[in-house]
Amino acid sequence: MVFRRSSEQRVIALLAGVTMWITSIGWVRKKYFETFYWTHHLYIVFALFMTFHIGEVLFNVTFCGLFLFVLDRFLRFCQSRNSVGVLSTKLLPCGTFELTLAKSRGVKYHALSYIYLNIPEVSKLQWHPFSVASSPYDGDSWLKILIKPYGGWTLQLQDLVSAVVKLGRCPSNINAAIEGPYGHESNFFLQYEMLVLVAGGIGISPFVALLRDLLQRYQRGQPNLPSTVYLIWAVQKSEELQLLGLIPASTICPDYKLKFNLEVHAFVTRETSPFSLERGSETSDLHQHDRFKMPRILASLIDAEASKHPMSIVAGAGNNMWITACFLASLLGYIIVYLLINLFIVQPFEQGSVKDGNSSGSIPRWITGLFSVISMILGVVICGGSVVSLWNFLGRLHQNTSGAVEENVHLLSTSDNDGTAFTDECADRLLDPSNTYFGHRPNLRGMREVFLNYLRLFISFILHRFRSDKSLRHRLLLLHTMLCYILLRLH
Repeated sequence: MVFRRSSEQRVIALLAGVTMWITSIGWVRKKYFETFYWTHHLYIVFALFMTFHIGEVLFNVTFCGLFLFVLDRFLRFCQSRNSVGVLSTKLLPCGTFELTLAKSRGVKYHALSYIYLNIPEVSKLQWHPFSVASSPYDGDSWLKILIKPYGGWTLQLQDLVSAVVKLGRCPSNINAAIEGPYGHESNFFLQYEMLVLVAGGIGISPFVALLRDLLQRYQRGQPNLPSTVYLIWAVQKSEELQLLGLIPASTICPDYKLKFNLEVHAFVTRETSPFSLERGSETSDLHQHDRFKMPRILASLIDAEASKHPMSIVAGAGNNMWITACFLASLLGYIIVYLLINLFIVQPFEQGSVKDGNSSGSIPRWITGLFSVISMILGVVICGGSVVSLWNFLGRLHQNTSGAVEENVHLLSTSDNDGTAFTDECADRLLDPSNTYFGHRPNLRGMREVFLNYLRLFISFILHRFRSDKSLRHRLLLLHTMLCYILLRLH
């Protein structure tokens, strides 16, 4: 399609941009998220017609951003097209279920990472983000996520998992597509002496991973770890308290109480008490005591065959060396394709126009812009794709499939046994009646001891930096920061 006037291209690009902007307004995005999500795929129309309008010269101004975006989308596509096996599923009494996903040993993540999950059996188009609920030290060949059914997609997934588990089908035939893991490049929470974690409901998932990670690190004797951790958690019903049972603290680190201070405060907002105090029956006491035990797994399924379909090692947040190689190869490919197009198409056309005496026979601006887009896409797909193929091949070559299967079956079987067995050892319980409160939400202002300790640590940190920093400007800035923080705490 040839445009005689650039205004047509400008109008189409403008309409696409305005449509995306309108659906980005806060209340529209929150109320109609699906509309917001799918409307933003108009970025393809916007970028393409913007290029037609501005031509080759101005396209080079926006080239860097567009090039990195296309490369990122290509890497995400390469990862998400692989089918990932679901190693294990667990159903908990509160309705939450746990999925254990197979991954390649080369896929690295941190305790606060998250992934995008797609289940083709539920929907081939919907992708949903979930926090990782396991530590990298738990196992090299799998990671876990916790899902609480809220909307239509999660309810359908819960029905699918329930049907598979209750029928005892193995292999489970549940496959997933995954993008990620994404998140911070480092374990930044290890820099702090004290951690104050505040969560509500299923928001405990990333902190489950964080606590498991800390316990694993203390068990391995790593230095410079947080010495104090406060966890403040609010739930609606006491059944949800069993989610913390997924952290077998004494199993991971038997003497963790001697190594660091871990305080948990749980608040059940929609129950006034576990049982009425007037009853006082032995049955009620036993039932109340049962609420703070390890989680009762209603059903679980382990599928060793799923280990043969791990998460792809190709990821946009993966190995920096390989991503750099993809970037350089794609850039080189763009330059080569661009030069070839100019050498065999643009220059012969212009030379032919000059010979024919047509002074206005230059290639239209929108066509030169189209050539730039084609060069960029071919460079990423052909040259960048070659590096991705090599990356994926070497990753599979180093993946010890048989060893991964044995490790997965052993570790997951042990995990399931720990989860289904009730224990009377108080050391294994992070929650008990003494640190669980019913009928109200957490009063953070009332927890003066926690924040006073935090204030003392903060002031000591500032003073330490003050003594070590010789710059007068930095010293004044540190004093100003400490003063502002104290005034904020007083208010």
